[in-house]
Amino acid sequence: MTAATRGISHEQAPAASTTVNLVNTTSGAIGTALASVVLSTLMSGLVPDDPDGGALQAVRRLSPQAHAAVAGPLADAFQHTYAFALGLLALALVPALLLPRRAPRK
Repeated sequence: MTAATRGISHEQAPAASTTVNLVNTTSGAIGTALASVVLSTLMSGLVPDDPDGGALQAVRRLSPQAHAAVAGPLADAFQHTYAFALGLLALALVPALLLPRRAPRK
């Protein structure tokens, strides 16, 4: 936030702060939505969708034998989803590392 609002006049600071917060919130929502889509896609072939709540609700309604049969593949689906989120985090880290460390000298 400090780097994004550096060099902004005092009068522009509230608008800049609001913009940074909006971008932050929107980015978090998009990342969460992408992770949800990845997990849903990976789970789609493992359990049939429940009309009342999708694949996660369907897992709750599986018999113990069916639950045991899909436990490994479901764990893999969650593992791949977390790896995807970690990849997004690594992508976000690249521009963060390129930010200037100090304010430019005048």
